[in-house]
Amino acid sequence: MTGRDSRESATDSPGTGTGPHAPRHAPDHQRRSPADRTTTHAPAPGQDKWLVGLEARTASGRRLWLFYVVNQACDAGHAVHQALVRANSAPELAARDGALIKSGRAEVHQIHRDRLGRLSLVRHI
Repeated sequence: MTGRDSRESATDSPGTGTGPHAPRHAPDHQRRSPADRTTTHAPAPGQDKWLVGLEARTASGRRLWLFYVVNQACDAGHAVHQALVRANSAPELAARDGALIKSGRAEVHQIHRDRLGRLSLVRHI
């Protein structure tokens, strides 16, 4: 018998990196910090999302706001233009009995998603 415990093998000896007492290392993709694993998935230029509110008037003169989520607008002005085009499309006109929306007051918010996936609105004036 050698001086070693009969249950140990050469690979179980301390410092070899194997065996029941060896440190266990996670694969590289698990060892990185959470900040390294999290991506912001920032949209490419021209692919921002916007929430655009357009002021409209009913037939009786009451003011109301119509809100549209606009994808792929390069800036706030482009988002307003796309919302106006959508507001004056055939399906929207039919829903409003043909009442056109003209460029008047608009409320514009950029839709922002943080690293945790939470959405917030950033107002553009």
